[in-house]
Amino acid sequence: MKKILFFIGPPGSGKGTQAKKIAAKYNYKHVSTGDLIRAIAIDANATDEEKQILKEVNLNGQLAPDWFICGLVSREIERFASGNSNYKGIVFDGAVRTIGQAERFFQFLQDKNFLNSTLVLAIIISDNESRDRLSKRRVCADCREIIPWVTATKNISACPKCGGKLKVRPDDSPETIEKRIVDQGSRALAPIMDYFRERGLLQTIDGNPSIDEVAMQVEKTILEK
Repeated sequence: MKKILFFIGPPGSGKGTQAKKIAAKYNYKHVSTGDLIRAIAIDANATDEEKQILKEVNLNGQLAPDWFICGLVSREIERFASGNSNYKGIVFDGAVRTIGQAERFFQFLQDKNFLNSTLVLAIIISDNESRDRLSKRRVCADCREIIPWVTATKNISACPKCGGKLKVRPDDSPETIEKRIVDQGSRALAPIMDYFRERGLLQTIDGNPSIDEVAMQVEKTILEK
């Protein structure tokens, strides 16, 4: 089983949910790039440039620059690889969203001799399915846990993790959803998948079945690689 896992996929594909499930089951550290970016707000050592990027991401829904995301993620990988971690591996979701990021990550992994320890899993859904899921999902106001719109959770009124109040995500307005699908949907994902496939790092997962069925596909794939 590879030590460095990257989950990619269109918005609403469940890549975050699946990354968390793998992390919990196999004692991997789960890292969301969204969390890394938000952590800048409370980081006393954050630079003015980093704080400005955070502001633009929060206010305008813009993607952070490739160099910025790659720097955050690369530092996390190096911390894990230093041998001071109690985790058996590290799993990222939302880390690779542009071809520029794919190229930067590949170069970093190659330079550090991490390629043989890396697997990229693409969870695939259509843009129509992505649009439907994003418009219906909710988020916990307290712990920010994302609650997908599935049979098991669509009727709950409180967060199953902490009991907090559920609300629609501020960035799940119809206009923002359409922008995210253009920027991060299946068409934008295609060259990224091709890039990693050509380099032997990519495995694809059908994201349309239930969460548990997708989890079974994911687990089977990572245990075989």
